[in-house]
Amino acid sequence: MDKMRAQRDKERELKERYKAQRDDIKVFCDKIFAKNAQLKFSLFETFDKIDALEREVSALKIVDISSRRSQ
Repeated sequence: MDKMRAQRDKERELKERYKAQRDDIKVFCDKIFAKNAQLKFSLFETFDKIDALEREVSALKIVDISSRRSQ
């Protein structure tokens, strides 16, 4: 009878430890997913700014300095 009780207590302890580890892993994974989403958003914002700067540069008229001096 004591062996069965000890076995049951051991199983309960292992289940609790497994649940705690599972919860820790879930929290860790949630943090990784959140950081990944943040990085993706930052990357999107950066590409958006690059596109705006490329449009701005293409709208500018580039004048050669050496040709302007001769005028």
